[in-house]
Amino acid sequence: MDREEYARMYALEDDYWWFVGKRRIAETLIHQYVAPTRELQVLDVGCGTGGLLYHLRSRPGRAFGLDLSEVALQFARQRHLDRLTQGSAVALPYGDGSFDLVTALDLLYHRWVADDGAALRECWRVLRPGGWLLVTDSAFQFLYGEHDVRYWGQRRYTAGELRARAKAAGLTIHKLSYTNTVLFPAVAT
Repeated sequence: MDREEYARMYALEDDYWWFVGKRRIAETLIHQYVAPTRELQVLDVGCGTGGLLYHLRSRPGRAFGLDLSEVALQFARQRHLDRLTQGSAVALPYGDGSFDLVTALDLLYHRWVADDGAALRECWRVLRPGGWLLVTDSAFQFLYGEHDVRYWGQRRYTAGELRARAKAAGLTIHKLSYTNTVLFPAVAT
């Protein structure tokens, strides 16, 4: 993405309904599946401008962010986030079993992720035994549009496609569903 899109994301991420809703869904799932009582090592892969990471650091433990874009990380640093690394989702610069929770929100569809299966395998590799991976991504290729172009989206998924990729990466799926489906009929017509 270009600097202008990152600046727009940074400006909207805390208050715009789409970002707030996405973050609340993530936080609800994390609360539901990940033990909140102990300190966690968390990695947000593709952290972008740091909106989710900023909220993840309020949990007990330590939250780390990784993004391929130095521009995105510059914006994340403006949130006073300091555990940031520039790197690729297909070659995570962390040891095996380093994290209790890995998040990958709207990451796999990105054109910088040349091999979405490799990214999922890397996320699995850095998880501790019993750890959790939270993945969200854009659905249905026929909905590909201008937003995807601006955000350098390359692909969209059906639930079946994402399920197959996750299983091929060795992951066990606990929940897989579509979200924001209230708007789907209006968008699909």
